[in-house]
Amino acid sequence: MSLRERKKLATRNALIQVARKLFAEKGYRKTTLEDICEQVPIHVTTFFSYFESKEELAFAKTLDALESLRALVRERPPNVDVITTYWNFYYSFDLRVHEEEREVMFRNEGGLVLKSRYAAYVQQKYETEMARALAEEAGRDPETDLYSRICANILFGTLVAGGQWLSSQPDQTGLPSHTADVTQLILSRLPSRAEIEAAERKLTGRRAKKSAARLSRRKQAET
Repeated sequence: MSLRERKKLATRNALIQVARKLFAEKGYRKTTLEDICEQVPIHVTTFFSYFESKEELAFAKTLDALESLRALVRERPPNVDVITTYWNFYYSFDLRVHEEEREVMFRNEGGLVLKSRYAAYVQQKYETEMARALAEEAGRDPETDLYSRICANILFGTLVAGGQWLSSQPDQTGLPSHTADVTQLILSRLPSRAEIEAAERKLTGRRAKKSAARLSRRKQAET
């Protein structure tokens, strides 16, 4: 890593630490970007070279962990499937997410905004990539494979929901095991790929027949 890269990483880490400290002291809403940047110190305009928004800064460590998952999926060995890679990551996820970050994301006055932003970010960046990896692994078109999209939605949907649920519990330990049990229960009830693809073909056939019928009626009406 070059000196410039090390300096940039140090500044990013400083932003995360200062923000976490100020969120705890002043609250999420009352902490401004100016407050954070003044203590680093950098100009506010420079802040956007590191993060898109204050919301993204608030769950930076979580996003770093999810970014590592994306790299693991892309670079996994040929003999390791996508789902196994996901679960290997998942069971160490809680060790990388700090309690202070959960406090900011789920429990203080900024919670509703952050929950929405976090869910949208995960769906946009990580569900899509996981669905693509699952489809490619099965030899399907990532743009049209419904089964892979459903699986990815279940995996990340329960990850987000599990964190939100756990934050309301007196005992905040055990995120991996609690949420994994729910996820695996849902996946166990999911129809097989063959069943879903058969349902897709059946639905597509019905739509084609309806479309042909409408076209036929239109032609008859015109004559």
